[in-house]
Amino acid sequence: MDKADDVADIAKAADKLDDAADAAKALDKAKVPKLEPPIKKEKRLGGAHKDLDFDSSIATGKKRETIEQHHHMPCQAAGNKGGNGGAITMETSDHKKTASWDNISGAKMYQERQRTLIEQGKFREAFEMDIQDIREKFGDKYDEAIKQLEEWYK
Repeated sequence: MDKADDVADIAKAADKLDDAADAAKALDKAKVPKLEPPIKKEKRLGGAHKDLDFDSSIATGKKRETIEQHHHMPCQAAGNKGGNGGAITMETSDHKKTASWDNISGAKMYQERQRTLIEQGKFREAFEMDIQDIREKFGDKYDEAIKQLEEWYK
């Protein structure tokens, strides 16, 4: 009886091998679609504040400062506020050098000038102030972000 059981076990194993070989042949013949790499999403650098991408990791040596921030154009103090306000993504160290940044010398006057222009219906002039400020300080570094923001404003 033991030999009969062994023969039966061997026969079952052989059937499994045949099934596995058939499966391998079927896979070889099957047309498997080529997998394309995932589409890389382009980083959104200019547009509505809420839609922008930025590196929110903490900057080296800083406790609460991210690597990148959003820079409202025109500034928030001029009325361009909230998630729907127009902005660009900037390195935080550059953002701090902009004319409208926080309470740096001259920032309040700059912000007030933008607010006045907007109240007079001269939004584009207020916006151009920021473009000029950024280009004077950083050259063409933020041109793509500015271009995206200009498209968003249209």
